[in-house]
Amino acid sequence: LIALGLILVGINICAAIWDVRKARDRTETRAKRDFSNMTRLLAEQTAASLDSVDFILRALQGKGPSETVAIAPKLREELERIPHIAALSVLNAQGQLVLLSSQVPAFDPEVAERPYFVAHRDGKSDLLHLSEPYRVGPGGQWRVMLSRRLSDADGAFAGVVAAAIDLEVFDRLYRAIDLGDGGFITLLSNKGTLITRAPDPGNVRGRKFPGGRIMSGIDREGYFAGWVPSPITEQQVLLATSAVRGFPLLVASGANEGAVFAPWRDEAWLVFDRTLLTSAAMLGLIALAAWGLARRERALGRSWKRYQAMIEHSADALILSRPTTGGILYASPAMERVLGFTLEDLRGREVMDFIHPEFREQALKLRSELLHQPGKVSVDECKVSHKDGSWRWIELTRKNLLHEPSVRAVVFNFRDITERKQAEAERQRLEQRLRQAEKMEAVGRLAGGIAHD
Repeated sequence: LIALGLILVGINICAAIWDVRKARDRTETRAKRDFSNMTRLLAEQTAASLDSVDFILRALQGKGPSETVAIAPKLREELERIPHIAALSVLNAQGQLVLLSSQVPAFDPEVAERPYFVAHRDGKSDLLHLSEPYRVGPGGQWRVMLSRRLSDADGAFAGVVAAAIDLEVFDRLYRAIDLGDGGFITLLSNKGTLITRAPDPGNVRGRKFPGGRIMSGIDREGYFAGWVPSPITEQQVLLATSAVRGFPLLVASGANEGAVFAPWRDEAWLVFDRTLLTSAAMLGLIALAAWGLARRERALGRSWKRYQAMIEHSADALILSRPTTGGILYASPAMERVLGFTLEDLRGREVMDFIHPEFREQALKLRSELLHQPGKVSVDECKVSHKDGSWRWIELTRKNLLHEPSVRAVVFNFRDITERKQAEAERQRLEQRLRQAEKMEAVGRLAGGIAHD
């Protein structure tokens, strides 16, 4: 029972380990799916927000720098409906500012330095250019510049149209999402420059981070999901990254390892508690069963000792045997007094081996009937061999207790009736002599009567 209990507890623990491992896999898969769905949704939301900006840039791209000045009043009215455009500027081929919307503050490093102008002037194709994030004045708002190239009728470089995007719009959107402890959402350029992040750890905007596996996945499939080391928090993080449709931007969302597996740890503790309780219950039930069996064994032991005391002091000999499947397995001490054999002499032998040939056929028939009827009792008289070679008359009682779990044997009782048989034979002999004497006396009286006549 102890071994069985340990096996059951071991199986229970192994099942718990399996459940915990599967729960970990499910938690990781679920987190990866959730981050992937959120990242794709945010990428589409970001693309939808910037589509209106690009629409204006494309509309102005078809006009020359002088034409844009003519439509400036109407343009300003349109810009009021797009709150994330902080300013719109147009530069001619010489880099001179020909249009600046009134929303732009006087101090604007991007307007002053105009690196996007250099990128479009020296570039060979008309591409949407994304600037590095910059800050408007000390402690001012963070922005990025989206710009497109202006060309004349011959396709030559004619200037640049650029829109300053206020990053606070994206910051508010990302902060509105409940990320939980350890979660984050990041907006990056396709070159790895961090544009904004929620939560903002500070001093990371504008920093360029190596793309590694993330950029490889984006280049191949436009998407990446998996575990990577975070260069910001220096922790292992599970994140999903998706390209923003039509823009040189990436959106990433994820969480550190502790946050990802927090639900799994709660579930693992529940599994641990359940395993502990079920294992304790198993051991308790097995201990109770062992205690009950021990009590039963002690009771059987006491019963056996009483029974053994009775049979050892009984005049009748007793044998326990399993005919045809093992032979004699127990013989009482009285067996030595009755037939001279000890248990060592009889162990493994068949009772049939000691029966006189004259009674063996009848004994075989009785044994066959006995073995086919559990609980059957048969009594007969036969001659049985003594250890000294003589034959003794025995009253042999057989009882089939093979079906009894505590016995599982045929019980043979040997009662020596040799003296009784001898007395009966002597009585028969005397009775026969008496009858012969009476017969002779009757014959003598008959002969004397005949002579007298």
